[in-house]
Amino acid sequence: MGLGYSHRPRSLFQAARDIGLSDFHASGSWLKNFKDAHSIVSRKINKVVTAKQLRDDDALIKSADDFVAEIREEMATIGPENVLNSDQSGFNLEMRSGRTQTYRGKKRA
Repeated sequence: MGLGYSHRPRSLFQAARDIGLSDFHASGSWLKNFKDAHSIVSRKINKVVTAKQLRDDDALIKSADDFVAEIREEMATIGPENVLNSDQSGFNLEMRSGRTQTYRGKKRA
């Protein structure tokens, strides 16, 4: 679980409610003290490995071939002028900050 400011309301407050702490307040100083006590620091992510990259290569190739065939059929129906290349659009499925929380001294994040 990331422990940056943006995760504080959602994660820490929910965890506190789950264990019955209704008066818990995760202030900035509480978060800093917690991270210091547990040697947690912010690090730049140096390699991202997704679940998709861990799939079997043969299954991935078959899935890609099936996708291309399906898209070609769809493009024939709606016309290529109505298709946008999302690689060049700037749309992202996931927003990534490029940073994560990890233990002090760890080489890879």
